[in-house]
Amino acid sequence: DGFLLAALKNQKDRLFLLKLDQEMERFIKEKNRTRLEFPPMNSYQRLIVHRVAQYFKLSHVVDTSGKAVVLYKSAETQM
Repeated sequence: DGFLLAALKNQKDRLFLLKLDQEMERFIKEKNRTRLEFPPMNSYQRLIVHRVAQYFKLSHVVDTSGKAVVLYKSAETQM
């Protein structure tokens, strides 16, 4: 994904992406968890979360506040 590659070049975004990657991998490995909710964040960070979720084939929605992303595992979810 060109967007994610560009974000990796930015030092601040790279740190956010690496932490996000670790958190999603941990979530996928936990068999009993089916839902991962992130705290409220700005629209750019939400976009990054959505893109990384697509990479792992996680279902992703914005919560009712419109500021936080919630992820769900699906049958297609993979690392």
